[in-house]
Amino acid sequence: MAKRLTADDWTNFGLRELAKSGPACLRADVLAKRLGVSRGSFYWHFKNIDDYETIVLAAWRERTTERVISELESKQTPLERLRDLVGRAMTINIDLERAIRSWAANDPKVAKVVAAVDQRRLDYVETLLDELGVDHSDAPVRARTVYWASLGRVMMTSQRLRKVSSQDIDQMVKLIIG
Repeated sequence: MAKRLTADDWTNFGLRELAKSGPACLRADVLAKRLGVSRGSFYWHFKNIDDYETIVLAAWRERTTERVISELESKQTPLERLRDLVGRAMTINIDLERAIRSWAANDPKVAKVVAAVDQRRLDYVETLLDELGVDHSDAPVRARTVYWASLGRVMMTSQRLRKVSSQDIDQMVKLIIG
């Protein structure tokens, strides 16, 4: 007998498939076929596709934003947190972020989630900049600049142009904090 899939198994698989194939793959029949199980397994855990998409988006937010912020908060200084954050933003695997943002361009429900994630991330960067003593009136612009840079990296198609060294990250942090 095959292992029974949990809701987390479906969610994790959905995130991987979304990163690989885009939102069109988030259908019960497509996912079930790729997993080699019946659609009944999907509907055992989720009411419908809308319910599943909501859970997938919540998992994306948790893993790429809330968990990252929580991990960063374990760093001792705001400078260490900022350097780690910039390092993560400039070296993450871009496939899932790109897929989510492409999906958001065509789905208002997804766009709303992405907008909330963007705001949460920006607020966190602003908080770090405030803690580092950056002028309060400059912090929002600097936060948006670093965030836009990370999103720009996501959209770059050339792997060569996406490469970022440790020295690049240090220089970016210096530019951000002035």
